[in-house]
Amino acid sequence: ATGKPVNMTGISIHRVTGGQIQEGWLNFDALGMMQQLGVIPPPG
Repeated sequence: ATGKPVNMTGISIHRVTGGQIQEGWLNFDALGMMQQLGVIPPPG
């Protein structure tokens, strides 16, 4: 853990049937997070 703050973008999608969540998907920018933490160098 680095203790550094990061900004992340992502999306959460849910399939709802009869008023209840049946399935859910989550996707976020893990590469961008790792670059902000200095684990992976930025491009260029």
